[in-house]
Amino acid sequence: MPISSTTRSTNINLVYSSVNISQINLSEINDKVSAKFQLRPIINQFPEFLSIIIAEKNLSAVVDPRRIVIVDQSVTDYQSRDLTPLAEMAIFMNAQVGGAKLVAYGFNFSLIFHLQSSKVNSGKQLVSRFLSNPRKIKKLLTATIIFASGHRIFFWANKRRYDLRIEPEFDSDLQPTDKFIANLNVHFPVTRLPEQDKLTAKIKEEYQFLAQRLNSVIEG
Repeated sequence: MPISSTTRSTNINLVYSSVNISQINLSEINDKVSAKFQLRPIINQFPEFLSIIIAEKNLSAVVDPRRIVIVDQSVTDYQSRDLTPLAEMAIFMNAQVGGAKLVAYGFNFSLIFHLQSSKVNSGKQLVSRFLSNPRKIKKLLTATIIFASGHRIFFWANKRRYDLRIEPEFDSDLQPTDKFIANLNVHFPVTRLPEQDKLTAKIKEEYQFLAQRLNSVIEG
């Protein structure tokens, strides 16, 4: 199983047919966020977007004419990540644009990890795993050596769309380390957001299965 050194960020995207930012009641949002999280948010309004920041919880939400992106930028160990506040904020923000039609929602996870059983650096591991004929590619590129590669995989499973990107982490000398960078997007093409407990369960499920998927993809 991958041993994550850091989970860099997680977010939920809510996609709408359109969002009328000018109709959002900022005073009401300020009061409700303060009451819900016991913290006063920082609210910034611009012509094209609106941002709400709860700095003490590393939570933020950005509203634009098509979507709301709720981000948790806490840096944590993979196993200790608390995903509940993220789901709570998503449900709250969705309620603030009640007249907008939801067309999809999704999760994004970004982390740096290493494999417990990895015996080579991440660059070599990805080359050997994904490039079936590196010699031919090296020749086509007139390269002296292919020392690393990154990969992006799109797939459908369980009626949801996945976009998985994996690449090596590089050190200050631009050499691959033993760590990998993984970014996963999970897209649900539905028109209704689940209730809070079900949304929390879904994001936790995808987050936990991410480890299993990465292990299978990297090691086979």
